[in-house]
Amino acid sequence: MEDKTMKKLIITILTAICILSVHNRPSAQGFADSPWPMYGHVPEHTHRGVQAPPATNLLKWKFKTEGTVYAPSIGEDGTIYAGSYDRHVYALNPDGTLKWKFTTDSPIIESTPAIGSDGTIYIGSSWINPNSKAFFYALNPDGTLKWKYDTGSAISRSPVIGYDGTIFFGSSDSFLYALDADGNLQWKYKFAGINTQWPAVGNDGSLYFSSGDSFLYSLNSDGSLRWKYGPDIVLRGSPSIGEDGTIYVPSYRNLAAFNPDGTIKWIFRTENSYIINASPAIGSDGTIYIGSLDKSLYAVNHDGTLKWKFTTDGPIRNAAAIGSDGCIYVPSGEEDHYMRAINPDGTLRWEFAIGRASTPVIGADGTLYFGSDIGYLCALEPEQETAVDTKALSFSVEEPRPNPFNPSTTIEITLPVHAPVRLEVYTVTGQKIATLMDGSLSAGRHSFVFDGSKYASGIFFYRFESNAGIKTGKMLLIK
Repeated sequence: MEDKTMKKLIITILTAICILSVHNRPSAQGFADSPWPMYGHVPEHTHRGVQAPPATNLLKWKFKTEGTVYAPSIGEDGTIYAGSYDRHVYALNPDGTLKWKFTTDSPIIESTPAIGSDGTIYIGSSWINPNSKAFFYALNPDGTLKWKYDTGSAISRSPVIGYDGTIFFGSSDSFLYALDADGNLQWKYKFAGINTQWPAVGNDGSLYFSSGDSFLYSLNSDGSLRWKYGPDIVLRGSPSIGEDGTIYVPSYRNLAAFNPDGTIKWIFRTENSYIINASPAIGSDGTIYIGSLDKSLYAVNHDGTLKWKFTTDGPIRNAAAIGSDGCIYVPSGEEDHYMRAINPDGTLRWEFAIGRASTPVIGADGTLYFGSDIGYLCALEPEQETAVDTKALSFSVEEPRPNPFNPSTTIEITLPVHAPVRLEVYTVTGQKIATLMDGSLSAGRHSFVFDGSKYASGIFFYRFESNAGIKTGKMLLIK
């Protein structure tokens, strides 16, 4: 009897470990484990990467298309994917050379590709007249068509991949669609507006989106309605979701913060103009960054008070991106034509003239990628330490042991010479939660312990940086 009881206990424990492992591997099941697999970086739309983008404004390369280029995404192998109004999806190598291009049936308008865990690229197309056809496309990693889905209407917003692999996108037929990886319809939800913005997905599978009817909708993962709010605030922007579950939604003259149950938390009002459709970016310290047609980038504290504002020479129509060092990368619109880097204190770091720029994304090596309305996909060079012999400073970072772990794991680093280093730990949504080392280390072997006892089971990333380069890796906490 004791043997049978022990066997049942062992089976139960192993089953629980498997369930936790699957549940806490969102990127493996759903979207690509890459530096920037979709609009907003993660389904919550934080627009926050785990890399530090360039500290300079040096052009690495630019690739010319025949139409406006919208915000790109990055694959696991470093391939950059972007859609253009010239009816093509482009795949570029990290050096800026063309890997392949796919011709769509109609122009791509404001749609950022989303990349699945198997490398499939998802993107929607719009139309320019009633006689043209618009589809939602799934492309293989080699650029061939996997399948396409016909909604009978234009798809001019970016798809989002949920943690379970479901693909969500809105269409101008007033439906939000949910498809599986094979292109089969799981469900669709009818709303009253003409079009939905980019939906955001919480880590519990809940969806949040706004539409032309000025409501904010929250749906369950099966497509049923949880709640909706409006239309008194005129909510028409794409939401972002904070670490505590707060939903941030831009609207006319306001940035609204909602509790997960749909009640208002606070409202921040701009001084004299409109906040627009782009989703807010959320820093690791909880600061919310949102652009406005009044030509300003607003930094708003977690409690809804103004932290600072930075004024440009043109309206800010697209979302910003945030590097791991807290720097904010802001695209400006017409009348200005600059991509800017703003320090966390609101001062200017650099600016780069390019035309009206798209929302930027951040590569694994810190390269900043963005599109423009003059037909270019651009890459800005990461900062280089030219005064240091990086070969002499080569390092090794061993796989954390144990991994998976509970509650702690050890990261070992070997340096050949004395060098300044930084070792940090991030959540899967890009929030820095621990700095294990920030200073100089002597030559030799060093061990650092990450204690996960106060965190829930899930995926974490370590980031090691020295003059010789950057190394990142994944750790899995299973309790």
